[in-house]
Parts: sequence; structure tokens; C-alpha cells
Amino acid sequence: MLSINRILDKIYTKLDLVLVLSELNPKDTGGNFLVIDCPQCKGRDAYAHKFKPEQDRSPHILCNNSRCGFSRSLWDYYHDIKGCDDEAILKEFARLANHSLAQGQ
Repeated sequence: MLSINRILDKIYTKLDLVLVLSELNPKDTGGNFLVIDCPQCKGRDAYAHKFKPEQDRSPHILCNNSRCGFSRSLWDYYHDIKGCDDEAILKEFARLANHSLAQGQ
């Protein structure tokens, strides 16, 4: 059976952040991040950094507005801001990544 980190790596690799963060009006820059509306200050100063398996870095949201400074992993954004529990987050990310959570995967 795979560890939760290995499962998340597989899910994050297939996860479409434009779809996952649609409520934040994401724009893919073609680089390592999306430009998004900040979930806290609502300004257009935030970025969603894409998954980088070579750096063991999960997707992350960061607002560059000096008066805001919002910073959360994608997981923590779903937990803290959207109010989802861990099981719901895992199931939602797997669904959005079209990844089966069948036993042993």
C-alpha cells in the first residue's frame, strides 16, 4: 500500500489547478504558477504555485499584497478557507484529478 504522500504526489501531478481554483478566477501564465484572486483580500495579487515533484513542493497559494500576505498550501486552503475535512479534501482532489482511491493505490 502506498503512503499518503505518494498518493498525493500522484494526485497533484494530474490535478488541474485552473479547475480546482475556478472560484479564484485563475489565469495560467504558462509558467510555474497561476495568477488568481486572493481568497483573503480579494485582490489580484495572488499566485497559485504548481506542483513540483522534483522539489517535493505541493501546490501553494501566496498573496503578494504586503497588507495581506495570505499563504496556504492547496490542502490548507481547502481545509481552512473552504471548511473541508481531510477525507473530503482527499476525495475531492482525487475526483478532480480523475484518480482512483481504490485500496492499495
